[in-house]
Amino acid sequence: MMNKKAAIGDLIKDNAIYLILLTLFVIGMFAFVYQKKDNAVFWEEYYAKEIAKVIELSEPGDEISLDVQKITEIASANKVKDLNSIFIFGDNEVCIKLNVGDYRSCYKYLNEVIVYSPKIKFADPINKLEFKIKEKP
Repeated sequence: MMNKKAAIGDLIKDNAIYLILLTLFVIGMFAFVYQKKDNAVFWEEYYAKEIAKVIELSEPGDEISLDVQKITEIASANKVKDLNSIFIFGDNEVCIKLNVGDYRSCYKYLNEVIVYSPKIKFADPINKLEFKIKEKP
């Protein structure tokens, strides 16, 4: 009778590392699924590419207005406090950030223009991102 109890104790002790690794793996998978639940990364990349395409086709002096209702809803759900910080325009690059963390999706454009005055106009039916294009000096 003692041999069976000792065997079970040895079995658990021998497999403790595997149980710990399995637990860490399961926790990691839940964290991954929780992060992807609203598909924020997909929408970050989608909007970054689409805005870059619009900028690529624009000319200096253009005023652009885009529907950003979906992306503002996702950012609000992810507890982003300042919705105007979702869109970051850099040197020939547009970045979208939908989470509170540091991750953001960026996409470059080749058109030699500057994006200025980007702001989100909050409206009842849809939210819009408005910005202007001017020539790079």
